[in-house]
Amino acid sequence: MGATGTEHYRCPECGRDVTNNDINCPSCKTTLAPVNVREVLRDTEQNALQRRYDEALQTAKNNGTYDNAMTFEGHLKKSFAVINMKLEGLHSFITTKDDKYLPYARRVKAGEMESLEPEKDIFRKKVDKMLFGVDGSDICYAAISIDGTGVKKYGTYTICLSDKEISTRTTLLEEDSFDFVKRHKLTEHSKIPPGYRSLWADRHKLAVAKLARKLRKSFTDSEYANILVVNAESKDSYDCVEVHIYDGFSNDAVEKVYGPPPANVDEDILWSAVKGKLEIKGKQWSER
Repeated sequence: MGATGTEHYRCPECGRDVTNNDINCPSCKTTLAPVNVREVLRDTEQNALQRRYDEALQTAKNNGTYDNAMTFEGHLKKSFAVINMKLEGLHSFITTKDDKYLPYARRVKAGEMESLEPEKDIFRKKVDKMLFGVDGSDICYAAISIDGTGVKKYGTYTICLSDKEISTRTTLLEEDSFDFVKRHKLTEHSKIPPGYRSLWADRHKLAVAKLARKLRKSFTDSEYANILVVNAESKDSYDCVEVHIYDGFSNDAVEKVYGPPPANVDEDILWSAVKGKLEIKGKQWSER
């Protein structure tokens, strides 16, 4: 797995150095944070992100958009993880009592979904291994959003996840991981350039570092949302700050669902069942 630095990760209980292959501390047997979190906790990652964040704020000051950067940051601190899906998948996930949203590799293995076309499937597995090592097959992908807009390539219905259900096992990457690996020309043995990942609590720093240069004095709330998640006209083209959630989640982690009004009777039946189940659980839904 690519490493961001030479410093070690230590067990938070006994202080022993551990590797990315360790699930439990070899000495005290403490369950360790998942690899995605350990990697981002490294000093090299933390320091590089802070430098990029500080530089972005200085650029905003120079451009006269510092106040906008602070407004954007305020939105980002309240942002949430979102995943888009098709109505059929949403219905199954929300209305099935014991259903769990699993990472791609585990869903394919369990027969819950078809694999990507061969070339993309191979690349997905390579990227997972490069970024997450032994935990590569245990990562779910999402995006951060400030208004409930997600990546529409994957469906027009958006689930918004609860912070308390994911925050301790979630990290972020500045862009789609496929694009990141290609842009930085990474291989299995490459060092991952530091400063492009963050802990969940620092997601505002990562997004400001990436997007402060795009801010304008005249920005409205919707324009802040539109630079955070970009859905281009081409179905396969989008941009977002990618979220990495270790080990999936149950439908209890869903706080709200956004979706379009149903286009026909069949969709109305499925969407009505989803809304009914959400209401029973005390969750929110919205049509738009």
